[in-house]
Amino acid sequence: MFEAWVLVCVAPAMQECFFAQDSYGPYAEEEKCVIRAYEMRQQIVNNLPMHIPVDYRCLKLQGEDI
Repeated sequence: MFEAWVLVCVAPAMQECFFAQDSYGPYAEEEKCVIRAYEMRQQIVNNLPMHIPVDYRCLKLQGEDI
């Protein structure tokens, strides 16, 4: 199982960053997690002015053998 996270920074102070955690997952397949991370990035761009999605990660949950 994989969980989507997006690193978001606040412009213009790009040193002010935080991680946004997906509230829909986890996902059995990494590919679906990546798709969700891109959806999250688009939602951030569309709904949070001055917030810039910088990176994403699909983290494998501990104890999962994938």
